[in-house]
Amino acid sequence: MKPRRRRGLPPYTDYLVSRCASLYLLFPRTSLYSMSAGRPGYVDTVVSLLAAHYILVYAARAARSLVVEMHRVLSSTEVAESYSPAGYLDVAASARSLMRLGPPVWRRVKRGPAPVDRLCLCGLFARILSAAEKLSENTGRVYDHMRSVYGVDVEGSRPLRRLRRRAERAREDLARMALRECGRLAAAGTSVCRDAFTRRGGRLSRYFNILVDIVASLEKAVEEGRVDLDIRARGAEAGQAARKLALRMAVERLYELYTLYIVLRALSRLGEVRSEDSTILVEFGKGIRVFYNSRPKAGDKPLSRVALGESDHLDDGDLERLSGIPDITLVINNRVKVVIEVKHSYNIGYLALARFKTIAYIHEYDADAGILVYPGLSHTRKRGQARGMLDEEYEATRTVLERAETRGHATIRLRDNASLYIMPLIPEEKREQDNVDKMYKVLNSIIREADASGLA
Repeated sequence: MKPRRRRGLPPYTDYLVSRCASLYLLFPRTSLYSMSAGRPGYVDTVVSLLAAHYILVYAARAARSLVVEMHRVLSSTEVAESYSPAGYLDVAASARSLMRLGPPVWRRVKRGPAPVDRLCLCGLFARILSAAEKLSENTGRVYDHMRSVYGVDVEGSRPLRRLRRRAERAREDLARMALRECGRLAAAGTSVCRDAFTRRGGRLSRYFNILVDIVASLEKAVEEGRVDLDIRARGAEAGQAARKLALRMAVERLYELYTLYIVLRALSRLGEVRSEDSTILVEFGKGIRVFYNSRPKAGDKPLSRVALGESDHLDDGDLERLSGIPDITLVINNRVKVVIEVKHSYNIGYLALARFKTIAYIHEYDADAGILVYPGLSHTRKRGQARGMLDEEYEATRTVLERAETRGHATIRLRDNASLYIMPLIPEEKREQDNVDKMYKVLNSIIREADASGLA
């Protein structure tokens, strides 16, 4: 009997995780999951820890560059008055000393960081290794839980094991560097370290600042991973269903974050992107606020027509809870300009429903445009249902999806002047720049058109 092939995570999982880690590096002091509507759960735990693995690898590379640059640039000088040679002769100081009948003055350069610089470096190493230890504990908890609930052979666990090995090698490299530079006890860091290195400028300052941000990102990712993992699945069928659901949801969340990464890279061409409160702000015109997986608001006022509506049977709180939560929302001047719905699926019927959902969001939030993002159909064998097996509206959805992949995106102008964009974002590194270009072209046209009409 031919063995049944087990389905695991898609081959581009590592790439999605690396771009998720890039979001932490771009916004080290902003919790991406505090922007979501609900409390972080099991899927967010897995995603956070995967991102933390990548960030730990980045930290090892940045720390190595910082140490090399510190030894190259920094130095301290010892001055000794002695009749025997002890370095190089300071002619001017020796002449003054000899006039006082003293010995020659010798100067000897000691390569390497001064004590204060070493204190800052060791403080960073202490923070990195502390976060790495927590990361190891959390990862162990997640693995033990996956084994106990889903069985020994976890579907798609190969990418997780590979990332864990890379992170462990990075931790060992950091531990060796810390032992060589700081001894067995790393000193506590000081708040003035970053300012002190910044004043020096050059590559040393850049490496130090990068490493500080990486450490903050790592600590944030580890912190977000410390949530309740007590998920129970009774019976073999329940365990199998839970395994498939958890893995599918983890990849879907990664694809959502990948789309957010592409959106922010595209918006960075319009202006500086920075974190502010629970949103991300783009410095363009009056400002573009980006909401991720949360209900957009203007201050405390909801922007949903449902939340602002009336009901004889429900109160205002119930109406707000009934309002939709787009995956990504762009708000300009307290008006929703763009809603983005992200679906990691190749199922034609499911994508047809997602098309209707995006149109519903456009109407609910009175948005100028909605974008349906999906990973494409042409690059995978999973091309959805066979032709002739779908309803007419689903067949029409297949047609627009295929044309969107051929032309980069497809546009549908709705009767109320709003627009629906169908945009495939294929998650492959070689296509990343093309994905950013497509997203920028669409967002720029929407924002510029609104700006020209005075609605922005």
